[in-house]
Amino acid sequence: MGGEPVDWKDSLIFLPYGDCFCWHRKNFHDHHIIGSRTTVDAYSEIEEVATRQFLKCVLAKPDEPQEHIRHVVGAVILRISYGYEVKETMIPSFALQTASY
Repeated sequence: MGGEPVDWKDSLIFLPYGDCFCWHRKNFHDHHIIGSRTTVDAYSEIEEVATRQFLKCVLAKPDEPQEHIRHVVGAVILRISYGYEVKETMIPSFALQTASY
C-alpha cells in the first residue's frame, strides 16, 4: 500500500474502511481537530497573514504564481503544525529543515 514505504500504513488516509478507520475519524470529530467552527476561528489569523503575504508576492512577481502558492501552503502548514513562522524570503522546505534542529 502507499503508506508502507514511509511507515504510514496506520495513518487515517491509508486505512481501509473498518473499525480502526471509524475510531480515528471519530477522534478527529470529537476532539475538534478539523472541521469545527472553533478550529476554523483558531487558524483564521494565520490564514489572513498568509493570504496577505501571498498577495504581496503575486503583486511583486506575477510571473511566478506556482512558486507563491507553494510558499504560502508550506508556510501555513509549518505555522499550524509546528508554530514555526516562515519569513517572506525563506523557502518553506528550508524552514522545515531549520525548525527540526
